[in-house]
Amino acid sequence: MIKTDLEKRMTHYFFSIIIHKVRVFRMGLKLMQFCTFEERIYLFFRLLVHDFSKFNPKEFIPYYYFYRKYKNNRNEWIQYLYDNAWNRHQKLNDHHWEYWICQGKDDIKYLQIPTLPLLEMLADWGSFRMNFTDTYNLWYLSERDKMRINVGTQFRIEEFFRKLKAWES
Repeated sequence: MIKTDLEKRMTHYFFSIIIHKVRVFRMGLKLMQFCTFEERIYLFFRLLVHDFSKFNPKEFIPYYYFYRKYKNNRNEWIQYLYDNAWNRHQKLNDHHWEYWICQGKDDIKYLQIPTLPLLEMLADWGSFRMNFTDTYNLWYLSERDKMRINVGTQFRIEEFFRKLKAWES
């Protein structure tokens, strides 16, 4: 069977998601050392289903258009589709800090991120760097002020970084 150009590019994008999931899983395994036995079981499952919503057409197609098909020629419609897909992804997946923003009628609260979603988030961030070295820590420090996260969560993230740095040394 001969594949069209569209099928080839979509297949390539599909496998890029799989590669990301594998990297998140590998980073998550490193983080399991900081978990109780019960937390390890739950984290293992979370890592298996990580970013599963990206396979839903409501996310897959806009991401594909944004990252692959129109990477160098994006228009307002492509941006609109991507923004809505990204917002959907953040609101469905509690390993994104944006999930934990509670916007009321008159105020905004930044909720504490529980341990398992926090560890999955760290694995997600680490998957792009494949280690928890100084580069990763510097990336977090440069992005930290842009993130609207609870102070307690911020402290826990930095505590995990210290533990990971000591472990990797």
